[in-house]
Amino acid sequence: GISQGDHPLPTKFSLTENLAWSVELGDSIASPVVADGRVFTTAMEGELPGNKFIVYGYDAATGKELWKREMEVKGEPLRNVHDANSYASATPAADAERVYVYFTRFGLMALDAKTGDTLWHHQLPDPYFVFDWGPGMSPVLHADRLFFCQDDDLFPAIYCLDKKTGRIVWKDDRSDMACCYSHPVICETDNGPEVVVAGTGSLLGYDYNTGKRKWAAELFCRNVKTTPVSLNGILYASVSSQGISYQWRATADANGDGKITREEIKT
Repeated sequence: GISQGDHPLPTKFSLTENLAWSVELGDSIASPVVADGRVFTTAMEGELPGNKFIVYGYDAATGKELWKREMEVKGEPLRNVHDANSYASATPAADAERVYVYFTRFGLMALDAKTGDTLWHHQLPDPYFVFDWGPGMSPVLHADRLFFCQDDDLFPAIYCLDKKTGRIVWKDDRSDMACCYSHPVICETDNGPEVVVAGTGSLLGYDYNTGKRKWAAELFCRNVKTTPVSLNGILYASVSSQGISYQWRATADANGDGKITREEIKT
């Protein structure tokens, strides 16, 4: 999240001011990503809520469309999502060779960055959310690995894949999590990188190579929507409130001594 460029970013911009180019897209809340002079993003097109999932590739300097990959959504209707969400909610990850995308019906895919052709495809369980919030997770690229965490209400898990082949290197079943939207981040330590991702009531650290859980820190929030930030060996996590976990503890602590006994739990 820290710009490395020397050219100052504009403080004012609109559809006409400080605008190099623009293109019209379908329905989406995904963010565009830039890699090796190309821009990639996704959207839904067709009959609402959209019967085609689209991945776009543009020239970053001119906005010229390099390719457009259309994938028809077939089978059972897509599960409902909240009005503030979109079926094209996942932001792609990209490097000079591939663009990595996620879509609820198709799972994870790696497309050729120059042509949009499929290089590999890994099917994942179609996520389910009790309150119809819908998916909002994006793949995260680091070195030769691709990380993806989907904490839905039925199949919560984090995956580590080989970015070139799509082979699963490791997977952790996160059945102790429920409906969270935190993305994995890589924390550099003296012993090498660790994968860190928040979840229900906790922040978890994973071994980068094996996926073994190394540590946990309490967050006191049931549904975590934010992604932690790692800088100089320190992790920063933000939660919107003390959440349901805290409310439950306060209610269960009948005598207010800061401790919950077995007797208080039973009542």
